Amino acid sequence: MSKLKRVHRGDDGFTDLGSERVWKGSTVLELVGSLDEVASILGVAKCYARDEEVSKHIAYLQRVFLELCSRIAMKDFSGLERRIEEIEEATKRIWESHGLEFALVEPGPPKLAAYLHLARAACRRAERWAWRSLAEGSISSKSVPLVLNRASDLLYALARLVEEKWGRARGG
Repeated sequence: MSKLKRVHRGDDGFTDLGSERVWKGSTVLELVGSLDEVASILGVAKCYARDEEVSKHIAYLQRVFLELCSRIAMKDFSGLERRIEEIEEATKRIWESHGLEFALVEPGPPKLAAYLHLARAACRRAERWAWRSLAEGSISSKSVPLVLNRASDLLYALARLVEEKWGRARGG
């Protein structure tokens, strides 16, 4: 049985991001951490998704957030304009096909809607970190914060869809 020797390369306050060592307090690492957090929250949401349409969108958004982490690490932002269009189209389809209306809501039951609202709020934070990272030159594409802006719109639409389908009073 082989033993894995653990290397603690982050004990100096820096970590690897792509081929660079980056300070753990940097805006770009806050961005990547926020993207990881949103993908994780969506993993919890997926546990409560009992609708194929909603599940499909959650899985898609998880892939988008993980793709953004990879693109940030590799400094490759090509093709993100297409992601913006895809997310806009999906959001528009949900609003129109389900006749949803915008409303300020207090996140709560059902659980899936609450987790989608939590993911939306974390996504908005990631967007703010993306704008900071862009301003500081840590990322070089305005497409990153725009993807996050559109993704938070889609998360809001999904939360509203769940609230409409299963009602706000139910716990599931």
